[in-house]
Amino acid sequence: FIASLDALILLPDDLTDEDASFLANMETAINFIHDGAPLIGESVLVLGLGVVGMLTLAQLARFPLTHLFALDRYPLRRKIASELGNVQILNAEDPAIVSDLHDALA
Repeated sequence: FIASLDALILLPDDLTDEDASFLANMETAINFIHDGAPLIGESVLVLGLGVVGMLTLAQLARFPLTHLFALDRYPLRRKIASELGNVQILNAEDPAIVSDLHDALA
């Protein structure tokens, strides 16, 4: 892949290569949030906690939402998401998901 100089951006010296590798995924996560435009006090459900879902969730955890839900089928992803704090974690393989969401929002 060859990029022209004007297509490149200079990264800060204190940004690690590992962190820089997530910039494209973070852009997608931020665009999801901008498109969804959550307002103060609203409820949000993040479906899937892969890289983009986890980055989206991490940003939304800073918003003043009434409810923030995260849904995934993999236990490790759910465990990591639970460490963000104010997030209600749902197991995608749990047949009671709909009733759990209904109860939480009632």
